[in-house]
Amino acid sequence: MRLSTLVLFTCLAVRISATEVSSFGLEQARTESGQRLTASDGWLKLIGLHWLSPGENTVGSAPDNTLRFAAGPAHFGRVNLGPDGRVTVQLADEVAATIQGQTVRTGELNYGTAQPTLVAAGTVSFLVIKRGDKIGLRVKDSASARRRDFVGLDYFPVDASWRIEAQWVAFAEPR
Repeated sequence: MRLSTLVLFTCLAVRISATEVSSFGLEQARTESGQRLTASDGWLKLIGLHWLSPGENTVGSAPDNTLRFAAGPAHFGRVNLGPDGRVTVQLADEVAATIQGQTVRTGELNYGTAQPTLVAAGTVSFLVIKRGDKIGLRVKDSASARRRDFVGLDYFPVDASWRIEAQWVAFAEPR
């Protein structure tokens, strides 16, 4: 683990000449990194992570909700975490929302799969995630201020004096 961390750090610390930048595609990689962050499914639309309590959890942007979202409908609905880990949602009557793209009012929220169930209203959406023993809601907003106002990433200039030449020697036996 220490060796791989050192190698990764060394790779990140390497600085190369301006002519080598284009051959390594560094500028392109930097541009693509910013594009991935601001993409419609990028990380800059993430606005919250809320852990569910067993039983009923009211969700929405109003202060009287059990889980208060940073944006979206005032009262999105109710999310229920069953004792078996099953998660269901009952959308509020007044909210125009979809569950997995369908205009339905209730549904089971699948998680832990390649395609978790998505609940969406306007620019705000959420899905269920599991981390260890915790089950929560990952909330995203495609109109988030972070995404809208993102001006790019800052990078140090390329400098050949930081270049470290090395030869990779694989470790004989993994730990």
